[in-house]
Amino acid sequence: MTDIFAHADERTWTPTPDGNRRRVLVHTDELMMVEFAFDKGGVGALHSHPHVQASYIAEGRFEVTVDGRSEILEAGGSFIVPSNLVHGVKALEAGRLVDSFAPHRALRSCLRKENPRREARVCCLGARGAAAVL
Repeated sequence: MTDIFAHADERTWTPTPDGNRRRVLVHTDELMMVEFAFDKGGVGALHSHPHVQASYIAEGRFEVTVDGRSEILEAGGSFIVPSNLVHGVKALEAGRLVDSFAPHRALRSCLRKENPRREARVCCLGARGAAAVL
């Protein structure tokens, strides 16, 4: 059974290949929520995926790019990424994003045959078989 409730101290931070940190907060087969932490200057490289992504800026300021459009968003701001649009972020100061993905980003998203340009930047999240890329 999927966890219904999650407490922050129960979720482990994992380093990402690009120097940021992430932790899966909760997930079902239909939806997953992941928190990302960035140091000032940290980048979530431009990428795309078939999942719809909704993101909330919990802390800090970010330059957010979606489909070639960029805006500066700060804590309390949010953005949505429709399926397959190229997107990425740059932390203008230390901060945290909370991303939700629908459907759940399964391990198969990491496979090169589905997304051949993604190689090392894909972040597989381990024990629960989840994956996330920012």
